[in-house]
Amino acid sequence: MGKRSKSTLKKPSAPKKAKLHEQEAVLSDVQEAVLSDEDLETEERESTVNESVYQDGTDNVEVIGESANWTDDVEENMENTAAIHVARSEMSEKPAVSPGLYRPVTREEVQMLKETENLYQSNLFRLQINELLEEVSPKYKGYKEANLEEFLKTLKKYLTDLPSTKEKTLSEAVSSLKSVKYPLLLDGTDGKGWYKFVAPSSVRIIGSWILKSYCRKSFNVDIAIEMPSECFQKKDYMNYRYIKKRALYLCTLAKHLRKLEICKKVYFEQFHGDPLRPIISITPSDESISCSVRIVPYISDCLTKTSRLAPDRNSVRELSMDGVTITPKRSGDDILTATPKYNNKLILDTTGLYVKHLEEIYIASQECEAFSDALLLLKIWLKQRQFDQAAGSFSGFITSMLLVYLLQQKKLTPKMSSYQILRVTWQFLASSDWSKDGIAMTSLSNRVPPVSSFQSTFDVVFVDSSGLYNLCGDVSLANYRHVQYEAKQALTLLDDRAINSFEMLFMTPVNFYESCHLLCCIDLSPLATKYCEDHVVDLLDNVANVREKVLQEVLAVLREGMQQRSHLVAVKPQEVAKWLVSKVPTSANLCATLGFILDASCAFNPLNKGPPADSKEALQFSKFWGDKCQVRRFQDGSINEAVLWSSETMAEKRTIPQQIIAHLLKLHFGMTDVVFPGIPLEALITLPDYKTTETIREATGEEHIKDVIQVFSSLASDLRRLDTLPLMVNTFQGTSPVFRYTEVFPPIKWSGHISRQSITRPIGSAQSKCFYPSSVGPVPKHLPALEAICTLEYSAKWPNNLSAILHIKTAFYARIAEELSTVKGILASPTSDFVDILKNGFVFRVRIAYEREVLLMKNELKFKSGENLKRYKSAVRTAEMETMIKPKLTSALSSIHHQYPSYGSGARLCKRWLASQMFANHLSEEAVDLMVASLYISPGPHSSPATPECTLLRFLKLFKDFDWNSKPLIVNINGDMTATDIAEAEECFSVQRASLPAMVILSPYNKQEPYWTKEKPLDPVLLHMQLIAKKAYEVLLNQFNLCKEGRIRSETASLDFKQIFRSSPSAFDAMIYLNPKCLSRRHHGVDWMEMPSKKASLEVYHHFPVVDFDPVQNYLIELEGVYSEYAAFFYDKYGGSKIGIIWKPNINKPRPFRVSKEVCMKEVEKKGKKKKPKTKDQIEVVTDVEAILQDFHLLGHGLVTLIEVLRHPEE
Repeated sequence: MGKRSKSTLKKPSAPKKAKLHEQEAVLSDVQEAVLSDEDLETEERESTVNESVYQDGTDNVEVIGESANWTDDVEENMENTAAIHVARSEMSEKPAVSPGLYRPVTREEVQMLKETENLYQSNLFRLQINELLEEVSPKYKGYKEANLEEFLKTLKKYLTDLPSTKEKTLSEAVSSLKSVKYPLLLDGTDGKGWYKFVAPSSVRIIGSWILKSYCRKSFNVDIAIEMPSECFQKKDYMNYRYIKKRALYLCTLAKHLRKLEICKKVYFEQFHGDPLRPIISITPSDESISCSVRIVPYISDCLTKTSRLAPDRNSVRELSMDGVTITPKRSGDDILTATPKYNNKLILDTTGLYVKHLEEIYIASQECEAFSDALLLLKIWLKQRQFDQAAGSFSGFITSMLLVYLLQQKKLTPKMSSYQILRVTWQFLASSDWSKDGIAMTSLSNRVPPVSSFQSTFDVVFVDSSGLYNLCGDVSLANYRHVQYEAKQALTLLDDRAINSFEMLFMTPVNFYESCHLLCCIDLSPLATKYCEDHVVDLLDNVANVREKVLQEVLAVLREGMQQRSHLVAVKPQEVAKWLVSKVPTSANLCATLGFILDASCAFNPLNKGPPADSKEALQFSKFWGDKCQVRRFQDGSINEAVLWSSETMAEKRTIPQQIIAHLLKLHFGMTDVVFPGIPLEALITLPDYKTTETIREATGEEHIKDVIQVFSSLASDLRRLDTLPLMVNTFQGTSPVFRYTEVFPPIKWSGHISRQSITRPIGSAQSKCFYPSSVGPVPKHLPALEAICTLEYSAKWPNNLSAILHIKTAFYARIAEELSTVKGILASPTSDFVDILKNGFVFRVRIAYEREVLLMKNELKFKSGENLKRYKSAVRTAEMETMIKPKLTSALSSIHHQYPSYGSGARLCKRWLASQMFANHLSEEAVDLMVASLYISPGPHSSPATPECTLLRFLKLFKDFDWNSKPLIVNINGDMTATDIAEAEECFSVQRASLPAMVILSPYNKQEPYWTKEKPLDPVLLHMQLIAKKAYEVLLNQFNLCKEGRIRSETASLDFKQIFRSSPSAFDAMIYLNPKCLSRRHHGVDWMEMPSKKASLEVYHHFPVVDFDPVQNYLIELEGVYSEYAAFFYDKYGGSKIGIIWKPNINKPRPFRVSKEVCMKEVEKKGKKKKPKTKDQIEVVTDVEAILQDFHLLGHGLVTLIEVLRHPEE
């Protein structure tokens, strides 16, 4: 195992997808015939299937027994398992389809469709399962299988022929190790007894490889070697002597295997992450063998009576650690401290359970035809969630035994399909609780310890058929809870027919950092030291599991504190340790990363209400919460214990879970070094100097947005009361991002305070109520105009002429401004296209929408042609989008924010990242808002995000991994798109893909027309954006991993998450540097810091402020309008101080000279002799890049300070 390899599962290719859809179509055509066919002879076929499943069951078990003993030869092993695999594939072989479109339906097809309806979720789900199983199931590839067989035969012969050694004391044996290091952290030199090596008495293949139930993309071949009884003494089961001798036996094997030519590298590896059970892992020299071969030692004869290894018995009478001898305590009944975990390890190694478990799994696979397929699918499900390879994990072996248990308990039947087995297994995992009510397989012995004895000593209990061994003895409670939670998520996905649950369950890797809403990194080393001092006796059983024991105590406290606020408290899985046999093993990492999946409905509640103050539970509640607890009287008159958390701003309210975690860790464990990765990201959308009730605190903009919406509602009320207008205002809808709660930096109120040194001056008598920017000094801070659409009441007197409609709307703008000024005293500035209204410090830009105007514009299209038609179509699309679609979208997205409070801040953080990478002018804000909304509407396989940091990480994952070329992103808001609508949208996308833009995002308001990505981004820009998103995603994960590895401490260093918000100039060909004084949004920059200045005297003006003045944005629009044919421009509109330039690929391509089209061109100079003068048609020209750069400088006079050429077009 070692370091977990990335999942290499591939999605079905395009031809295979076509095949799947073709088969699904055939099954759909057959459906009508199935419904009417009542005379099918199903009983005969069922009896045939039963005979094929149950025939020769006894003989098959004997075959496996022979294979497990492996006494004859490996070839016999391979032939037997190959015959089983071939027979199984023949049983599932489908009848051939006869040619012809209208051929009669065969009985087999009808029966298959009936099976699909009864045994699978849908036709497509069945086809996808079959395709996946075909992709990952074991296949015979000739020479590769032969090479592996030859390797195993050679290895088996080599192991059985190894020479014996003389007896040595344990101290001498450990001291004699030179080229191979002792694989245990325990001191092997102390202890009684001797050590002698004797060659293995038997070598057997165990595990999934012999059963052909492994995923061929990544697998191991496990070999169990039986250590002869001559190597052990009678009481070696006590005081870790068996563990130490087992380790010495592996050292001797490793010493010899290093000399074997067929072994390229030899490693030690912790078996299932257990530090006390190392095994040998071999990398074969033959490169055609892609797997690792692992050697697992055991002894068949128990070293003592099995009753002495019961969970309530003691097998460690003394243990030496750091020169101190630890002995067990005796209870009042003279019973020694039990060592259940140590006993559990001995039971597995000394009772032959490896072979017994193998036989049980094989018998179950023969009894149930779909057993192996379902097991393989469950292993894939575990692998995609990183459950199968981590220390203390829910392994594939435990899953195999769980299926055996469910078959024994009749919860599974032999005729169930793989889909039904999956569903029943997930239901059982989700509904049962092995930490409270353990499960046990059928046992024939009445003398085995009861399940209750396991329940009192283990966190998770699953007892095998022997009644002696707890299969989940090494599974931590945190990992088990995580598997339970994922099983519930899997059932939720299966029940949702509107999504492709198959892809989310089996094809999508689930990263720990993505699935958790809040991360917390803690250092357990002080607690581990304290635990070893205070719980010395417990070390007898937990000498190698101090980290897990301490972590369990921490998690218990956090679960109680976050009980109502989180669905799950998870732990980042630790990779299984693997090291070369010549190296010394390293101690366990005592830093842990905790993940919290929050319940957004109550996670940020500022109050923890406790029991009544006079109840018995009040003292316990007060002790748990410490000095934070206080007695409070509530509105219903009750007096209860309660804890109130600081929440003056929304940003501070989102930190309530962090406040709780930090408080509990400090109170109960004295931890002050707690790191919350990702939290610093919110600083990128923070607005300073927001005044709360008592103090001035930093806020992330939610309060500003609420202020805007309140003022907007007041303005709407004012407009509706203007009864002197010819037509009353009917609806008033905001369309700017601030009304969707997604404006990156919401506007701050215009106070009217201007210093005498300000660069703005009031205009003269013409417009005495307005300011304008001066050409001297810095530009004023940006004050946006908030777009809004209003509709008027119905009237039949509207003209049918577009020009007349525009004039009427202009008249309305003037009338509205006049009425607001005279009646309400509100400043308003009308234009021919809109009216700007200043209300309580905010400027609203109001436009009148008339539905028939868009229809009239569409009717005018038939009179346009050429370039006029193209421009007019763009104008029609813009008008329809602004007046009809955007108001609906804004309303829908605002409702998403009310349902998921983190949506707004999450979308703002994502847009801030895009802008920081200078992509803001290449992707519309509506497109980003829809992409983020999809993470909340269809979050599978995760739950919906609850924090902005989680939203950003998933946004980066979506952006980098989504296949924009093959499918559209459909955001089904409120479920308004039916299955038919979605199918039509996908079909339309497939048919029109060549004419559609690079990125297609659809919603209920644009089911087939990609309004938001029609013009941008272009294909090269989209690829570049995906590459940058991939890099940013990797940087974030790397930062999280630094915390996990304990290399960053909060008191000495901080996580620099801002680095993903800094663009690299290496991606551009040239860079335009801008004058900082001309940046109206300079205070929004990523690394901007306001310089201290002298306090200037302020004057109060009652004038209209400078609205929407952004010199850089105007400059950029001019550049794109003239030079977009030659270059692409990139700019961070939130305080960016430079503009990036990338030249188009064909800029150096010579072309014929054309008088009417050439701008900034120069004649191509060819080397050689001078030729006769050329005619106009013979002249070839290329783009004059130097002239274009000069134009850039001239157009930006006063704004541009420097243009740097980073890469010439010729390069």
